[in-house]
Amino acid sequence: ADSVAVLDTGTNGLSGNFTDGNANRITVNWTATDSVSFGVWVKPPTMASDATGIIFAGMDNAASTRAYFAWRRSGGNYDWRADADGSTSSIGSSLTPDAWYFLSIKYVKSGSGSCVFEVYNITGIQVGSTLTETSSSANQVDRVRIGNLSPITTAATFYWDDLMVDWTSANLMNP
Repeated sequence: ADSVAVLDTGTNGLSGNFTDGNANRITVNWTATDSVSFGVWVKPPTMASDATGIIFAGMDNAASTRAYFAWRRSGGNYDWRADADGSTSSIGSSLTPDAWYFLSIKYVKSGSGSCVFEVYNITGIQVGSTLTETSSSANQVDRVRIGNLSPITTAATFYWDDLMVDWTSANLMNP
């Protein structure tokens, strides 16, 4: 069964433990807007084997416009995968699991749409470089989701804190 525990002790933040093998997410909805930015602290888990999508943090809509981060282990190394409607790139390499990262996305609906992605470590230092991707659609976004991206077969507990959404000025957020 899915569980979401509220355990904010000032150290761990909120936790999610999705263990039933389905794609499960917590969703925050709002009235659709043309531009929106999103920021959240996330503490991704150690994974026993190579996988992508244990953690999903991003925004989308019912028409499949999406901009999100997915935690990935590949060849024993960890990174964040940034995806803008299927255009996927890596941010950072050889990252540390069980450490806090601040994830920031800015989506602007103009022309085909653009997405800007940034990742920061716990000391506020940017990890990798700023990534700008063009979205393949120009739809409005109307929700933020945190959870797992695809069905998983093993337990994966992760933590998040300080979820921020700005649909008024859509400035890229920093920790």
